[in-house]
Amino acid sequence: MKYFAYGSNMSLDRIQKRCPSAVKIGVASISKYKFACHKASADISSKADAVWTGSSSDKIYGVVYEISGKDDIAYLDVCEGVPIHYKRKKCNVVINGNRVKVWVYLAQPDFVGCELRPLFYYMNHIIVGAEENNLPKEYVDMLKSIKVQPKRKLVEGKAVKPSLERVKSLQCYWQ
Repeated sequence: MKYFAYGSNMSLDRIQKRCPSAVKIGVASISKYKFACHKASADISSKADAVWTGSSSDKIYGVVYEISGKDDIAYLDVCEGVPIHYKRKKCNVVINGNRVKVWVYLAQPDFVGCELRPLFYYMNHIIVGAEENNLPKEYVDMLKSIKVQPKRKLVEGKAVKPSLERVKSLQCYWQ
C-alpha cells in the first residue's frame, strides 16, 4: 500500500518502528488540503489532520511510503485509531510532477475542532520528519510555529494528565 504521511509518521525512525516494511518512495504534496493540529486525542492533546479546504492555494507536504507487510498495515490502522479516530481514504498526491494515488488518514469529524495543543514530543516527530525529508523551509517554519503544550510533570516515569475539570474546561467538541 502506498501511504502519504503528513504528521508524525513522516519521521523514518517512527514509521519503521511501527511498520518495518515501510520504504520511502518520495516527498509529495496534496493540494486543496490544509495541515491542522485540531484532532482530540485520548492523551489530552491534539493530533495532526489534513483538512479539505477546496482552495488551490492550500497544500500539505509529506512523505509517501510503500508498506508491504499486511501486519504492518493492520498495526498502522490500530496506531491511527481506525475507524473511530481516523479513516483511511484514497487521495491523489504529486511526487516529482506525477500524480500518484495513495492512502491517507483523515480525522473523523466527531474528534475535530479541539482547542487542545499537541504535545512537544509529538510535534518534534513531525518537525524531525519534515526536516529529514527536506520539506520546503516555509512549510517547516509553519510546523515549528505551532504552539505545543507545556511539558508535563513526570510521576514514576508517567506523564501526569490534567484533571477531569481541566479537560472539561478546554471546550473540546468530542462527544
